[in-house]
Amino acid sequence: MKDKRVIILIAVLAFLAAVLLLREILFRPGEKLTLVETQPVIYQTGVDPKLETIIFQFNQSATDYNFSVNVFPDFNYQTGVENDQLIITLEEHLTGQTKYLVEIRENSASFYFPLEFVTAPAKEEISDQAGLGDPEAEEEIAKAILDNYPLFYQTPKKTDSWQADYSQKQELTVTYLALENLEVIQQEVFDWMESEGVDPQTHNFKWQPITQDEN
Repeated sequence: MKDKRVIILIAVLAFLAAVLLLREILFRPGEKLTLVETQPVIYQTGVDPKLETIIFQFNQSATDYNFSVNVFPDFNYQTGVENDQLIITLEEHLTGQTKYLVEIRENSASFYFPLEFVTAPAKEEISDQAGLGDPEAEEEIAKAILDNYPLFYQTPKKTDSWQADYSQKQELTVTYLALENLEVIQQEVFDWMESEGVDPQTHNFKWQPITQDEN
């Protein structure tokens, strides 16, 4: 009787081992979700304000992932996934001469990516400023950018603990490691702005903690 119990126990353990092995084979995690390409490309300038789609292409099919999207400044859009692409279809023209931030996030894959680009002046804006190629018009455009984005040429500002970039006129979005002390991060950001000759009180801020995996 004792030998029979031992045989049954061994059989049960062998069955459980086989089940665990099969589970490992069938449900082994796939390759990590990785961004391959974006349209427009990150930090691109002179993007057509009449842009119809923003595309994120990945290293694998994205149909089983659930993406969330945030845009700054805000505009109307629809999202869809086709094979290995997340496609954002714009429902309106963008504002000319504006820096945009499009953030995508997928929690199950611990994926986060901020796409930044700057639109070209709209044609009507160019006409209003004495015509294309007019040096005075170019100076006025540059002045308008610096009035609204005085740290335009110093952003994105990146350190080991935080990154600051414009999300709209005179507003900085600061992403920082969640483990860091927010007050310390804020003081570092303010000190950096003052070193560039910009008063922090002239700006609004969005403080966004992220994990090390998202960074």
